[in-house]
Amino acid sequence: MSFLDGNVLGSFDEFMREWCVGYREVKDPEALGSFLREQNVFLRRTKKDVGQQMPPVNQIPSMLTQTKNL
Repeated sequence: MSFLDGNVLGSFDEFMREWCVGYREVKDPEALGSFLREQNVFLRRTKKDVGQQMPPVNQIPSMLTQTKNL
């Protein structure tokens, strides 16, 4: 399991000044994504990013029996 290095994005104020406009809105998401990839950081992948790579959903029906809980 990998964790994000706290220094990659700087302090909250640095991040807001460098990457955001207003509050909680990234100025240029593509530029931020490029920066994070250059730093070998990947926060998440969206369904749009991996849609073609995902296998189809399999549903397996099964019967369950209830046991008495004592």
